Amino acid sequence: MSEISETEIKAMTKEQNYIRGYKDGKSDVLDKIRAEIKEWYWQADKQALAKDPCVVDAMVDLFIRTIVKYKAESEE
Repeated sequence: MSEISETEIKAMTKEQNYIRGYKDGKSDVLDKIRAEIKEWYWQADKQALAKDPCVVDAMVDLFIRTIVKYKAESEE
């Protein structure tokens, strides 16, 4: 995409900035999160997930921690 001034960036909504960044190829962090979550899912015991809600809670907690980890990295 073409270069954009800081003023133009500030005038855009968060959604517009996100879409612009995604189109510019800045989606690599989303790809990392997706890959990590997929890996955990495929390693999970599917029968345990079906029988025990605590296992599901633990998986969701892992997913959330992954997102928080990458968010913290992007803010540094």
